Amino acid sequence: EWRSRGIYNLREKPDPMGLALDSYAILAILRGDTGMARVVEAGLDGDGWLPANFYSGGESFRRLADESWATRAMLLVSPEQGARMVRVLHDETIQALQSEKDPLARANLVIHALLALEGAPPSIAAKELRTPLREQALVLLKDPAILSDTLTLANLLGVLIPDTTLPDEVLSAHIQGLLRRQDKDGCWAVTFDSGDSSGRVFATLRLILTLGDYDRMRLKGSGGA
Repeated sequence: EWRSRGIYNLREKPDPMGLALDSYAILAILRGDTGMARVVEAGLDGDGWLPANFYSGGESFRRLADESWATRAMLLVSPEQGARMVRVLHDETIQALQSEKDPLARANLVIHALLALEGAPPSIAAKELRTPLREQALVLLKDPAILSDTLTLANLLGVLIPDTTLPDEVLSAHIQGLLRRQDKDGCWAVTFDSGDSSGRVFATLRLILTLGDYDRMRLKGSGGA
C-alpha cells in the first residue's frame, strides 16, 4: 500500500517506486502518521530534500513549496529538526522573493512559508519570521494577477485569516468578492471568468475551507462559541 512506499524524488536514496515528496508529506500530515513522518525525516539531506534542479524556470518555486510540506511533516516527530527547517525554509523563501517576479509564484512562496510557520514549535520566533511574509502577502492582495486567480487568492487569504492583528476590512472585501464568484451550481472555477472546468473540484474545496475559516475567526472575534 502507499503507506509503505518511499519517496521517489529525493536527492539522496530515492525510492523509484515511491510517491512524490509533497504527496507523501501531505498524507503524513493529514493522517498524523508518525511512521510516514519518519520516512520524510530520513529523506532530509542537509538543508533540503529535493535536487536543486528538480524544478526549473517558472516552476522553480515548487521546490520550496514541496519542502514546506516535508518540513511540516517532520515537525510531527522531530520538533528540533523541524524548527531548524522552518528557519531554513523562511530564509530561502525571503531570498527567492528577491528575484522571483511572477506574482503567482511569489504568492505560492509566501503561502507555503506561512503555513510552515503555523505549526512551528515555541522555540521559533514565529511572529518575527511571519512579519515580512505577511507584508508580502498584503502587497500581493492588490496585484491584478492574484485577484484574477480565484484559487491563489483563496489560498493567500487562508494563510492571513488566522492573523488576529489584521483588521477585518483587510480581508472582508476579498471574501465578499470570492462569494460573488460562486457559480450557479455552487462551485468555483480556478480563475475568474474562466470557461475552463478543470480544477473546479479542488478550487471549490479550497474556497469552502477558506470561507469556513473566515466565519470561525469572525465568530471567535465576536465572542461566540
